[in-house]
Amino acid sequence: MDKDEIVKLRAHLRRSLGAPGLNVVPDSRNKESAEVQLGERKIGTLLADEEDGDRSFFFEMKVPVERPALQD
Repeated sequence: MDKDEIVKLRAHLRRSLGAPGLNVVPDSRNKESAEVQLGERKIGTLLADEEDGDRSFFFEMKVPVERPALQD
């Protein structure tokens, strides 16, 4: 993922999830993925997928069942 994609994805996720403290950080091990963080906590992963010249993104988020709320 390039820097422009990360900026756009961060803005989209912040707006969609109502979480202004959310951050998207490039994954140093895989150039086609990024970590999604809320404060210091990793809450999910973004993966880029390019199929037939069409680029899309997959967002995977872990939902803790026993924790009443995530903290910033």
